[in-house]
Amino acid sequence: MDANLSEKFEIVTKLSTGKFKLLYNQSIKIILHTGKIIILTNDDKADIEEAQKAIYEKSVKTLYAFWVSDENKGCSMYDIIKKYQKCINYIVPSQIVFKYYYSECPDFIINEDYGRTWIDYEKQLQSSNYINDIPNGCGIWTADESVFPKMICSESVNFYGTNLMVLKTCLFHKYIKSISGEIIGSKYKVIYNGPINEVNTWLNVKERLTENTISQIRTDYIKNAGYDDVVFAIKEAFNI
Repeated sequence: MDANLSEKFEIVTKLSTGKFKLLYNQSIKIILHTGKIIILTNDDKADIEEAQKAIYEKSVKTLYAFWVSDENKGCSMYDIIKKYQKCINYIVPSQIVFKYYYSECPDFIINEDYGRTWIDYEKQLQSSNYINDIPNGCGIWTADESVFPKMICSESVNFYGTNLMVLKTCLFHKYIKSISGEIIGSKYKVIYNGPINEVNTWLNVKERLTENTISQIRTDYIKNAGYDDVVFAIKEAFNI
């Protein structure tokens, strides 16, 4: 395998999100976001396993848990990935999910070493109400209702973005759910998008949440003593 450390991290991320092709000769083909083609054979199994241990990406944790399970001990890498592919890919019909994003490319991109790149969603939305992953990308990470309440805090701005989208999964597209509840896919329909410091954004989010989740947010958010415009918008929308 001709790959540097950063490329190995991206390879593992792509394996974990189903961005690969199984070849007839028991090898695995991966195209990096740079366009570089990687062919994996069983000789690369040890390197790929070590790379998984070094990554905190949640989808990779899902892959690693499957990789080291008792049922896969002694299996070739090809067979492990083939079984993993059958387990992770599923169709979620019209599920609502949420995503923070930056409208302009930030100076720091979280998990850039793993092949994650900034996507210009605003440009995509000028021509349609759908967002798509870039060619040879690692997928678009989103949060479902079970995960999203944990991300409703002003600190999330530093990691995920200053805008928020309410999305819906698309029929006939495959989505992966990590062990921590993240939904990863290549295409979503945009129901709403707006800045996180505006009350209307959070009112649109609130409309898509169950009463139990809204109650949880109200209870947990009382602990947030911040007074910036994002905190104000959230508290106004959720009547906190």
